[in-house]
Amino acid sequence: MCRIALVLLFLSSVPAGSSGQSLTQVGVIDVPGPKGQRFDYLTMDDEDHYLLSGGNHTFTVVALDSQRALAHFPLPAGADVVKYDSGLHRAYAACASGFISIVQEDDPAHFHKLEDFPVQKLVHSLAVDAATHRLCVPEQHKDGKPVARIMIYAPVNPASP
Repeated sequence: MCRIALVLLFLSSVPAGSSGQSLTQVGVIDVPGPKGQRFDYLTMDDEDHYLLSGGNHTFTVVALDSQRALAHFPLPAGADVVKYDSGLHRAYAACASGFISIVQEDDPAHFHKLEDFPVQKLVHSLAVDAATHRLCVPEQHKDGKPVARIMIYAPVNPASP
């Protein structure tokens, strides 16, 4: 009964004479790695029109204008989120195995991996402060014991954008 009500509510919100379709497919981009495994952790570099993808043990930079992959880097196990700092031109991937992978954009066509920065295991998320470039990283365990805290990290010797 609840599902029917939701469907009816959706249908009643479609304007008369409309097809009800709000998106259309305009491209397909094949990504590297084993087929059938997750790579759904995505973020954007809006300035350079890059899609940054983490998962499947691979970090991939895709140029959306040409729809081709520009760079690939290995990721530690358990990548859960990818965030981008447009000021430092840096991408971060939180990996539940106990690392934050950091990829630096050198220029619009070149990238390199800075490091796999060690953190506590089971880190599944992070946020980037665009003003200070600090990372906020929630932890649920410290050395195997339960905690509830947010760690704050600042970049050391950040490259000039």
